[in-house]
Amino acid sequence: MAKKTPMDESELAALLGMQERMAVSYWTSEIASEQAAAIDYYYGLSHDAPRPGRSSVVDHVVAEVVDNALAALLKPFVSADDAVVFNPRKAEDEEAADQATEYVNFIFQNDNNGFLILHDWFKAALLEKLATVKIWWHDKSGPQKASHKGISAIDVENLIAKAEAGEIKDLEITRSPDEDNDEFDATFTEDYEDGCVRIECIPSEEFLISPMTRNADEAPYIAHRAKVSRSDLIGMGFDAKVVDTLPTWNYGVQDDPRSQARYRDEEWQTSQTDKSQETIQILHEFPLVDYDGDGISERRAIIRSGATILYNEVADDHPFALLCPVPMPHKVYGLSLADQVMDLQRVSSTLTRQMLDNLYLHNNPRPVLTEGAERDDGTTLEDLQTTAPGAIIRTRIGELGAFQVPFVGDKVLAALEWADQQQQARTGINGHGQSLDTDALKKPQTATQAALDDNKRNERVEMIARIFAETGVKQLFRKILRLVVTHQPRERVIRLRNEWVQIDPRGWDAEMDMSISVGIGVGNKQEQAASMAQALEVSERLAMSPYAGLVTADNVYNQVKKLFNALGIKNTDAFITDPKNAEPQPEQPDPEAMKVQADAQAQQAKLAMEQQNNAAQMDLARQKAALDAQIAQEQGEQRLELERQKAAAEMELAQQKAQAEFDLAVRQQDYEFELARRSAAHEAAMGAVDLANNRPGGDLDK
Repeated sequence: MAKKTPMDESELAALLGMQERMAVSYWTSEIASEQAAAIDYYYGLSHDAPRPGRSSVVDHVVAEVVDNALAALLKPFVSADDAVVFNPRKAEDEEAADQATEYVNFIFQNDNNGFLILHDWFKAALLEKLATVKIWWHDKSGPQKASHKGISAIDVENLIAKAEAGEIKDLEITRSPDEDNDEFDATFTEDYEDGCVRIECIPSEEFLISPMTRNADEAPYIAHRAKVSRSDLIGMGFDAKVVDTLPTWNYGVQDDPRSQARYRDEEWQTSQTDKSQETIQILHEFPLVDYDGDGISERRAIIRSGATILYNEVADDHPFALLCPVPMPHKVYGLSLADQVMDLQRVSSTLTRQMLDNLYLHNNPRPVLTEGAERDDGTTLEDLQTTAPGAIIRTRIGELGAFQVPFVGDKVLAALEWADQQQQARTGINGHGQSLDTDALKKPQTATQAALDDNKRNERVEMIARIFAETGVKQLFRKILRLVVTHQPRERVIRLRNEWVQIDPRGWDAEMDMSISVGIGVGNKQEQAASMAQALEVSERLAMSPYAGLVTADNVYNQVKKLFNALGIKNTDAFITDPKNAEPQPEQPDPEAMKVQADAQAQQAKLAMEQQNNAAQMDLARQKAALDAQIAQEQGEQRLELERQKAAAEMELAQQKAQAEFDLAVRQQDYEFELARRSAAHEAAMGAVDLANNRPGGDLDK
């Protein structure tokens, strides 16, 4: 047996440098320019400059196709509670599989922003042929200072024993301030193990893979060109003296066309005063290499900057998951949706410009003059070469007039419609939004026909969704499971479905079977809900038939859960209970006995209802009679009161009349008395005058 000849790090660095250059050369020559062009087309940047004075509009076909496809693709992955479901390979792993499903989806959605990751990942794939996410375990272990107050002497002895064994460091013990208590305070430093899964969608210009690779898992070389600060490298545990020697990445040099297209409107920083914040380009490489010299290549995890290797360990797998919307056999990359419509964007832009130019010329007629007529500025027949709107045309004969360019833009509309049809045929996406089919507006459609048309339009998008699910998405979630099984140091308490649950993945099977929750497709929610409702109705009929044994409580629960998910309700546990968690139900009696009992209960209920009706009618009659009596009594009392009031009024009127007559008689009597008195007085006065006139002496009596 030949002696092993391990590879030294200088040889390894040289080999990696060669593989890096091969990957960069291949991808920049074959793919990078196409990816950069797709980015420009998405932004609406034109590669053909229009003539001066002509229309410069650009049709956004690429952006419309990519964005519409993205909206349809994201729906099935984010609408369900669980993006993936893990299935046990052995009966005893069923509970672990359920926990793995819950936990891995929790890590993706909560520990990481799952929606934004899928959004950026899917969009990059639709636009740039190939999109990559990186999944790794972020180790947060390290020394952590701890303090305990009021501990006993026994606890102190245990801490001292741990310090002597090297389990803790910097142990300091003091007596508690209260001298009456035999208690102590302690501070120490201990190594704390912790970490989490991190997921990042990396730009295409930062991803490298060997040329002619058929499968990413078998790639001889696969790597991530990352940019980090010197401070970050030191924080990752690398020697500060070594980090200080690494070359600084030059911000001003952007040779990759994808970077140029992505950051075309941004200015790059060219200097950095703080050396700790200087940017270093490192390569996180995962090559297949015979490093130990045993003749068998093995996957290794290497961190390298130039010729300096900072990290070199054996790796079980690489941390990348790849997506391609239109894969080609025997190639790691294929086509994007942008590739299929970029030429149509050029055609649509050109046709639209021509139509607008024709409209501008048509709306601005050109004056026509005879040859002999010259303008003060000396304009000649060279004006005929000018086609600007409103330019003068001189003729040999004729009078002043105007020439109007005929409008032929209506013919362009037919060509634009053809381009739109080509776009839909290639991609299955309506580039002008979710508009209605014009033919569908001319004739009525049944619900079935409408559903068939929708399914036909969704077929292409559904195929892309299935490709994404069975390739990159499945790789992503499988790598998450492997990371937590391998690296999570202890159990974790998380909140799932309104309950606190203890999760310990260390004993799980990292190679569980997996299914992706996109099987129903990307059709609209109404169709999915209708389908599940029909399935549930069939189950209900079976349950009432002699074949009731075909339908279990678990079957019904799963159907209802799927129905709720189709309706957009994710927290199904708030509305239905899993039969596994439900309280045991009492044993059901014989169906015939239940029928007899039900009939008897129905008869009893009928009799009871009749009795209740009779009692109610009698009570109603009693209430009516009492009410009638009360009404009669009240009416009699009202009549008596009216008679009493009438008699009192008549008596009062009579009294008033008698008083008035009495007052009148008194006044009459007083008048007659006064009259008699005055008459007597007058008569007396008259008698006295006569007497005086007859007395002797005459006036001497005065």
